[in-house]
Amino acid sequence: MSESTKRKPTISEKWLEIAGQTRDEAARLPFGRARDALLAKARQLEIALELNEWVTSPGARIPVGVENFKK
Repeated sequence: MSESTKRKPTISEKWLEIAGQTRDEAARLPFGRARDALLAKARQLEIALELNEWVTSPGARIPVGVENFKK
């Protein structure tokens, strides 16, 4: 593929890549706050990916129990 026809990565692909890089970086650190913070960041990105997939999927439904929050 030439540079001009190269496909741009989706936001999900970017988040997945960043989450992987963050987990790799955390694995190189000793146990402690810095490592925990990186692992938390990676998990937040993974949750964002899951939510994005759910929201953009065809036939997405409101989660059970959410109707109580509309009041």
